[in-house]
Amino acid sequence: MNHHFSLSATLAALLLICLPGLLQAQNALNFDGTNDFVQTTYSGVLGSADRTFEAWINVAPGSAANNAILDYGLNAVGSRNTFLINPNNQVAFISGGTNANISSSINAIIPGQWTHVAFVLNSGTGFFYVNGVQVGTGSLTSVNTPGGNATLRIGQRVSGGSIPFEGEIDEVRIWNYARTAAEIMNDMNAEFCAPQTGLMAYYQFNEGVAGGTNTGVTTAPDFSGNGNNGTLTNFSLSGASSNWVSGVTI
Repeated sequence: MNHHFSLSATLAALLLICLPGLLQAQNALNFDGTNDFVQTTYSGVLGSADRTFEAWINVAPGSAANNAILDYGLNAVGSRNTFLINPNNQVAFISGGTNANISSSINAIIPGQWTHVAFVLNSGTGFFYVNGVQVGTGSLTSVNTPGGNATLRIGQRVSGGSIPFEGEIDEVRIWNYARTAAEIMNDMNAEFCAPQTGLMAYYQFNEGVAGGTNTGVTTAPDFSGNGNNGTLTNFSLSGASSNWVSGVTI
């Protein structure tokens, strides 16, 4: 009898923790491919330390440009963290210089489809995952992100070039360790209801009314518990593009 009560109490507590997330709309952000981006206050994982970037993306069909998912750091050799999709539909990471740039197999993603992508830096080696499956690896021994530069930006690279994202982005996560393939696969189809160990920045993008008038909804909260909220920049916040829209179903 006591065991039954304890189990029921535990389940009730978990439901209470997760209830706010269940009440949120499953939204995302549409980026117009021209000048939209989200500027956060998170400085990023620095130096040569292990890191993991994750996001759900839906690249606009017909996009023939580089599409930046996120970036932070400095436009110098080994100093930025440009996580992107290139015109060959490859997932790519560019830091600048020798042993600082890698990409996945060609056509690793399909435009017009929601796809989970992840980049992992593990002791100087980079790995890419698409929908939880490894699609590329390579040497990144020159990556050494200095502090005091551009903070995390979503949908655009750091200054020195312009590769705005065209399409939708959802569920952006930055971790301060190298996540395993199993961890990525296990967690990619669910939102986190509470702060997670090593999760440094987390943007669910569930705000606003999908496709509605959202001109006052310009903040993307950081659900990692670290308070590094994002500010929507240059979004029209009305209609089917450059606005809060329906997101991936997870």
